[in-house]
Amino acid sequence: MNAITIENVECGYGGAPVIGGVSLDVSRGEFLGILGPNGSGKTTLLRAATGVIAASAGRITVNGTDIRSLGPRDIARQVACVMQDNAASVGAGHLAFAVRDVVTMGRTPYLSRAGWATPRDRDAVDRAMELAEVTHLADRPITELSGGERQRAFIAMALAQECDIIMLDEPTNHLDIAHQIGILDLFAGLNRDSNKTIVGVFHDLNLASEYCERLLLLKAGQVAAAGKPEEILTAEMIRSIYGARVAVQPSPATGRPHVFLRKSVST
Repeated sequence: MNAITIENVECGYGGAPVIGGVSLDVSRGEFLGILGPNGSGKTTLLRAATGVIAASAGRITVNGTDIRSLGPRDIARQVACVMQDNAASVGAGHLAFAVRDVVTMGRTPYLSRAGWATPRDRDAVDRAMELAEVTHLADRPITELSGGERQRAFIAMALAQECDIIMLDEPTNHLDIAHQIGILDLFAGLNRDSNKTIVGVFHDLNLASEYCERLLLLKAGQVAAAGKPEEILTAEMIRSIYGARVAVQPSPATGRPHVFLRKSVST
């Protein structure tokens, strides 16, 4: 049984299609990267796969169950999400919760109607904060944090859900190089050691190449290609999809394909 199955799905916003006829199987324990130009439907596909938006056609199953038969609480017990707009939504100071309170929101699917956190909930929050390296920020208002610190707090909130499937929309957004590597090492470890299924949207092709075992390339709301990094990240493919001239060479450290930009004007 796949962790996620997407069958000929169409979806969009306000009647305007963004995704058209996409099919995808995500195996349990897989680390999948989703790539594509701006506007190609990457985030929309994640939103459909987590029930945030409904597909207008096709079918999506999570662990073998049609997502249309699952309520938000049921989905949140199986799929955790870190979306781009989580960190951005607090930029204007609308949510002055302390970091610990934000991370505790990840336990919402398990809380009783009274909303009281149990010792197990508190332990899960503590573990998540430690993994995301935000324990020292526990009492800080999230509105006072840097963009990178907020991103790590929302990653901790997702980890606190203790789901087997984790969806990531630009997980390294706002993070410096050290924290980019630290966060992706964290998810790679969860994938390797705990068999977590990780699906991430990436703009950075080299990070996707290093951490993902399979890549899905979208263009104009449809699947352009899918396969191993060395099959997808070629100069010809990138020029076809992104319209950019690049050079691709194996990393001297890992052998994974790395993309090098080529300027289009001479100096």
